[in-house]
Amino acid sequence: MKRVAPPAALDAQGLASLPLDFQAPYSASIVTGAALYFQLWYRDPGGMSFAFNLSDSIEISFQ
Repeated sequence: MKRVAPPAALDAQGLASLPLDFQAPYSASIVTGAALYFQLWYRDPGGMSFAFNLSDSIEISFQ
């Protein structure tokens, strides 16, 4: 598991986006034919006592 920094902020619709930096250390995993999984770890002040939650993951294949 690798973290992508800096943290992404959610917009008014609850969407987050973060451009990938292909010079960053995590980018070594992004090669043709790779299938990577991404998941958002976010603060959830209105949720359970843990104050964070995880999104569903998504698989992205790089062609």
